[in-house]
Order: sequence, then C-alpha cells, then structure tokens
Amino acid sequence: MLLDGMEIRQCLSGHLGKALSLDTKTVVDTVMPRMRSLYVARLRQEVNDMMNSPEAVAEHRTLSIH
Repeated sequence: MLLDGMEIRQCLSGHLGKALSLDTKTVVDTVMPRMRSLYVARLRQEVNDMMNSPEAVAEHRTLSIH
C-alpha cells in the first residue's frame, strides 16, 4: 500500500511550497512523520475494514462454532 500523490503533495505543500532549499534534516523532521502517520492511519483503516467485512465476520462465526 502506497500513499497516493495527493497525500504526498499535502504533506509537502506547507514545507516545500515555502522554500525549495530545504535541507535533509528539515524534511526528515517535518515531512516524514506526517507521511508516516498518514500511512499508519490508512493501514489501520484497511485492516479494520477487512476485519469487519461480511466475509471475515462469517469466517469468524464459522471458526467460533467449531
């Protein structure tokens, strides 16, 4: 799973829009944590959606009965 271009642009907009000469430390300290949190939030949502899908619920019920 990858972040799409729109999410990356949103992460960078406030930083790269102001100055194109950002050093590596600034990018790592400001942009990377935001991208990581977006990635984790999306991953959590996908896992949650999978766990609550009708197929997963039905499989869980089948396993619970046995």
